[in-house]
Amino acid sequence: GDAGALTLGYLLAIVSVHSAQKSYALFSIGASVLIVGLPIFDLSMAVVRRALAGGSVFAADQHHVHHQLLRLGMSPRQVWILLVGAALLLQAGALTFIYADDRVSAAVIVGLAGVGALAFRFLGYDAIIRRGQRSRVAVLMERGAAARAERVAEARSAIAAAEDLDAVWDALVVAARALEQQTIAMDVPGGSRVWDRTVPLSRRGVHLAGVVERSFPVGPDGVLRFARFREHEVFAPHDDALAQSLADAVALWRATHPDARA
Repeated sequence: GDAGALTLGYLLAIVSVHSAQKSYALFSIGASVLIVGLPIFDLSMAVVRRALAGGSVFAADQHHVHHQLLRLGMSPRQVWILLVGAALLLQAGALTFIYADDRVSAAVIVGLAGVGALAFRFLGYDAIIRRGQRSRVAVLMERGAAARAERVAEARSAIAAAEDLDAVWDALVVAARALEQQTIAMDVPGGSRVWDRTVPLSRRGVHLAGVVERSFPVGPDGVLRFARFREHEVFAPHDDALAQSLADAVALWRATHPDARA
């Protein structure tokens, strides 16, 4: 409780002042840190892994040092022995900082840094961070896919309610923006229309990325074309399905409006 915490804090202050008279300030501070090195390592790893995994650093989890050791198959007694041994090792490092030569203290710092890196891998924190990052990417992709599907559903409703081909085209352009398409073109009897996000591909002198084009029929005599940069191909199956649904909506509209012209 408080009595123990106050006593430990007082002892740390004494150690810092005492060791400052015997070595550089860096080693004096290092000795104080090493005395409570194990909880500091646990806290630091908690903050690092939560931040790199994309979560809140204040969100509780079960990936602290003792949790990970138990996951590795150790018994509670074995975990206790290992943690006590690690604490004693850190205490020895703190005593080295206080009483040994500064060159030896510097070597201890390098050695402890290596031990910390090995502990990071041994406890599986690198795998936890990778899983967290993959999970975060998956959530973002799922949200993006849901948003694109919603925009396409709205476009389909707008196409069904369109009075003329101009309104149909406006709805298609809105959907193309939501799907992050670079170009959309509609070829139907009576004319064609093209929308490009920036400069038309035919007028570009340099292509910074490959362009992938998909074509979808909109009736027996019409076609709807989408073009996107290859870097967006990760969404290809989902986006192609949405584009097909847009083409089906246009084909249905044309079937119910046989006199429409571009």
